[in-house]
Amino acid sequence: MDRVSAQAGVVAVQCEGLATPNANGGKNPKTQCRAACCGSYKRFIGRPFFQLSIDPKIHTGILASLAEFKLNSAFRVLHWPAVRSGETGAMLEGNAADSSRKTVLVTGGSGVIGTAIVHALRESGHQVCSTWHSSEERATVLSESTGCEVRRADISDEAEVLALFDSLPSLWAVVHAAAISRNALLLKQSREDWAATMKVDAGGSFLITRESLKRLPDGGRLVLLASRVGEIGNVGQGAYAAAKAATIALAKVAAREGGFRHIAVNALCPGLVPSPLTASLNIASLRAFKARSVLGELGDARDVAGAVCWLLSDDAAGVSGQVIHCDSRI
Repeated sequence: MDRVSAQAGVVAVQCEGLATPNANGGKNPKTQCRAACCGSYKRFIGRPFFQLSIDPKIHTGILASLAEFKLNSAFRVLHWPAVRSGETGAMLEGNAADSSRKTVLVTGGSGVIGTAIVHALRESGHQVCSTWHSSEERATVLSESTGCEVRRADISDEAEVLALFDSLPSLWAVVHAAAISRNALLLKQSREDWAATMKVDAGGSFLITRESLKRLPDGGRLVLLASRVGEIGNVGQGAYAAAKAATIALAKVAAREGGFRHIAVNALCPGLVPSPLTASLNIASLRAFKARSVLGELGDARDVAGAVCWLLSDDAAGVSGQVIHCDSRI
């Protein structure tokens, strides 16, 4: 058994294999579990998976029942908080505030939005490791100003992504902000620029998502930065729009597949934040973006960083599979 909470919330007991005899005279753990949680259980992806809604005032014997599973190697107990900050009771094993929960990987941290995210996470008390690829100078400044660890990595290269995750301490969350843009009208878009954009923006998102689902703990968080362009398109950004549309779809699939371990996966769509990614847009395009805002403003990296901090907070424990717009366009 990994962790059990003595609080109102949710505990899941997942079958790891065949049942083995235990302290209750060889009774089937599945039967015990159904009795302990008033018969509430379900199957998920073919695995016996028991979801227990606990209220200590009602289920007085449930923790004792769960403790018996320690004697049964065929089961493990998963825990995730289903209550908000301030309502949490004592943990019998583990602690939601340990260092692994507070360690976050931010890809693309040397970019404009990535830098804002790293600063906000550090101010929130998280330990942060950030990746960079093309600007060592910006990465050095980021490290010196925030105290975060920085590492060079090409997130579109599978071997480098695997080496990155292998070298990191236990993570509680991953924020994927690394991206490139090769803007051109479709009539003038080269195959090479299209492929490069898809490799980094779509392929990189896949690699980061796959490793995150493998390595994040139960109850971890994954945030993928997408774009409104991936939903509505934009003239001259065909490759970028297609890649970000793929990222949005990927986040929804990952949220479904990570849900049985309560790994929350969400996509963030920033407004148009002035950065090197938008440098190729002309003045007319920027004015058009600003005109579509009900506030008459372009995007701000701090808005995105604030949304990331919220998604990594206890207040967003039940938010997953969502596409969140950090924008003022309707």
